[in-house]
Amino acid sequence: MIESITALDLSILDFIRNTLSSPVADIIMKCLTYSIEYGAMAILVFIVMMFVKKMRKTGFAVMGATLSVLLFGELILKHIVCRPRPFVVNSAIDIIIKAPSGFSFPSSHTATCFAMATAIYLFHKRLGIIAYIYASLVAFSRMYLYVHYPSDVFGGVILGICCGIGATALVKLICKKDRKSKKNPKQNKRSNKYDGKQKTYSAFWDTLSVIHFRLRYTQGFLKYRASRRSIKFSTLPPKS
Repeated sequence: MIESITALDLSILDFIRNTLSSPVADIIMKCLTYSIEYGAMAILVFIVMMFVKKMRKTGFAVMGATLSVLLFGELILKHIVCRPRPFVVNSAIDIIIKAPSGFSFPSSHTATCFAMATAIYLFHKRLGIIAYIYASLVAFSRMYLYVHYPSDVFGGVILGICCGIGATALVKLICKKDRKSKKNPKQNKRSNKYDGKQKTYSAFWDTLSVIHFRLRYTQGFLKYRASRRSIKFSTLPPKS
């Protein structure tokens, strides 16, 4: 099963290389694949969005989605699947970029781009469509450069969309809770007043209990002194 998928993947990569390869395409594909190296584009988008108040939530979603891809894709899935890259399997191919390290499945570049595009699309539809076009070009560049199989790219697309949806849902949930707390300041004040009253009542009862204890102690002490004096007078000899 895996061998047949690998054979199909290699045939697609060979077709792309033999029919679409050109010096101009080489430069374009290099620029596309390097633009997302180490999550550079996602970090740039995050920084830009932090300066625009209406897009800060989107920026946090983009960064959350990118970190999710790093966790689930780069650190977990790649080490579970352990799939060698296509240029390793087909050693006759000379790739035109520096050979990337690590395993092949899923494509982290593709996953990062689609995670970023999904997060943007769920907040801003038009910008999201542009981001999806960019992500698709990056995904194609990974196959063009012979560093990922088509199935790696497909896995990266699925992972990226899932991470984008998850990060966006988390950001929206946090913002919703924050909005509710801001909408109900009276309720917070009431709860604070209630807590203050409770503390006052507690201090009042503590004071009363201390006073009660001291009164009981004084009363007991006076009774003890009175009993001692009665014993003392009862032991004196009668007057003659």
